[in-house]
Amino acid sequence: MDPDRIDPDAGRGDDPRFVNRAHLIDAEGGIVARYDKIHLFDVALPGQTASRESDRYSPGSEAVLAPTPWGPMALTICYDLRFPHLYRQHAKAGARVMLIPSAFAMATGEAHWELLCRARAVENGCFVIAAAQEGRHDDGRKTWGRSLAVDPWGRTLADLGTGEKMVVLDLDLGLVEATCAAIPSLANERPYRFRDLTRAPEGSG
Repeated sequence: MDPDRIDPDAGRGDDPRFVNRAHLIDAEGGIVARYDKIHLFDVALPGQTASRESDRYSPGSEAVLAPTPWGPMALTICYDLRFPHLYRQHAKAGARVMLIPSAFAMATGEAHWELLCRARAVENGCFVIAAAQEGRHDDGRKTWGRSLAVDPWGRTLADLGTGEKMVVLDLDLGLVEATCAAIPSLANERPYRFRDLTRAPEGSG
């Protein structure tokens, strides 16, 4: 096997559950990186049957930043979008593009999908490319769709709406450096101590 390519079945271990896995494929069709979704969709939305992704899928344990000819790209999946520290770590490590293939539920998609994609782009000064499944699935659930591409300033470059569609975009990757120079929030981060005044001091009472 080519040592620069990835075995798509590696890392499964003894866990009988599936993994929710993304692959990065090069121009020759080789798998050059893979990522197993870390944050699983275990939620109970009002008026709906609870969803427990962890019943069938095991969580990943490793964030993956992949090298590409266009610069580092972050591999993430769907519910990861709600965990901003993951994307911050990617941005601080040099990510220029965040990839977020997703299948958002209808209720959460309508309320939060665009908001979260734009937030991750703006707070990290990166492009967000978020392909999204849409329509009714074999198990009866429906997903929101509306694939998005967002630039580092939070502008929506593409919103594919509903239905099966494709778009080709030219990304001006210089916008990443320009945005981070204008608003250097990554560089401006400072360590701090967190004091919780709602908790009684140890040994009191």
